[in-house]
Amino acid sequence: MKTYYLNGPSQECVSLEASETENLFHLMFAYRNVQAQEKADIRNGKISFKMIRENNYVMLFVKIGRMKQEIIFDPTLYGDHRALKIKDCRLEIALIDITTQPLRSIEVQRTIEIPQKLKEILFDAWQNALSENVFTTNYTLWYHKLQRFTTDQLFERATYVGKSE
Repeated sequence: MKTYYLNGPSQECVSLEASETENLFHLMFAYRNVQAQEKADIRNGKISFKMIRENNYVMLFVKIGRMKQEIIFDPTLYGDHRALKIKDCRLEIALIDITTQPLRSIEVQRTIEIPQKLKEILFDAWQNALSENVFTTNYTLWYHKLQRFTTDQLFERATYVGKSE
């Protein structure tokens, strides 16, 4: 049985969010017309993580099966510092079909352990980011500077930080 929710994303996107109540980070792939291969990748694909880090700025990359995606996350957007729970969290991955309106269907969901090395790097970067007064502005400028490259080019430059099955 599929799970549905109202008023989810209306455009294709990938987002990472820190749960307010659970020890989870939610990684959501919102796509139109979800394909069987995308479902299989989320359900059973091998998962690896890479990142580009410059000081407190991190661009994360996840490869799940054949899917490869960049992820940005601003820990300062959470006033309660919940992003620092990363040391104790798992990652819930969901593939959502946004074709159906207004209800969006969660096609596949999977929860994994976040590699320890990745947790430590993110905790360090995010803890430092929380003490930077203009982090969001500077992070956005840094991110836009990287947008002259394709995801594949950035992925090749990124440093491997772990895998999860």
